[in-house]
Amino acid sequence: LKSLGFSVIGKSNGQEILDMCTDLKEKKLLNQIPEKEQIVAAFFDLTIPGGMGGNEVMSLLDDTCKNIPIIAISGYSDGDIIANPKDHGFTDSIHKPFLRRDVIAVLAKYL
Repeated sequence: LKSLGFSVIGKSNGQEILDMCTDLKEKKLLNQIPEKEQIVAAFFDLTIPGGMGGNEVMSLLDDTCKNIPIIAISGYSDGDIIANPKDHGFTDSIHKPFLRRDVIAVLAKYL
């Protein structure tokens, strides 16, 4: 993502994403930060060892933080979420291991 010109905010688990969303909502930063610093997309891994994965995060996310494309990623291609991401609240999905062109393609669809 950095090589494509994006700034990246990495989080270790779902709880950190929920905390960030709460913070953004409380500060109303989603509508007040400069355009070049706004969060434009998110990639949620569905499986986080020892932590909350992407599907659980989606079920807990406030609508305030769902106003961007949220892409599900997983190494398990046979899962329903990867096959039908919109049925689970995601914008789209990509399967690991993915290539740079896969990331470019999914971002190009929504940005």
